[in-house]
Amino acid sequence: MQKKCMLITGVSGLLGNNLAFCLKDAYDIVGVYHAHELKIDGIRMAGADLTSDADVHKLIKEFNPQVIIHCAAQTDVDICEEYPQEAKNINVLGTQNLIRNLNGSEAKLVYIHRSGL
Repeated sequence: MQKKCMLITGVSGLLGNNLAFCLKDAYDIVGVYHAHELKIDGIRMAGADLTSDADVHKLIKEFNPQVIIHCAAQTDVDICEEYPQEAKNINVLGTQNLIRNLNGSEAKLVYIHRSGL
């Protein structure tokens, strides 16, 4: 039986990395990173800028995931306060691009909300 494809954004962060590692035996994992490439045995990696609609479209088209766990975010409150537009682009526009590019797909999106932001 073929494993379902799961795309995990923010795989270079603590949550995304641990989810990928823990779920790699149950799913065909594609880890999405932006600036911090890494390697995890048994996991395919893809670099993408989630604020780019074209990058997100390419990800969805290329991997056709059944499940997406969206862990990518700017979580450092000080950086969010110092660079509010960049934080909004990462935290809002990136999420909107994922949702928009799933239009018509049966993929399930799991959105990780971090309180306090």
